[in-house]
Amino acid sequence: RIHLYYPCHKTPNICQLQSQGLIRDRVSFVMQAKFFKVSIKPGKYELNTSQTSREILDILQKGNK
Repeated sequence: RIHLYYPCHKTPNICQLQSQGLIRDRVSFVMQAKFFKVSIKPGKYELNTSQTSREILDILQKGNK
């Protein structure tokens, strides 16, 4: 389980997601986010390495827990 925090003035660091094993390929992740028109909300997130990139995008789009 990995906890991430994105304050309102910052966007998620995709490299951080990759380095923590949450996503495999940052380019594919960004392309998927653009394809699904995901707008990432600031907040605190609890993500797991067993989640798919689509599940992670859904969580990041919903905002705080």
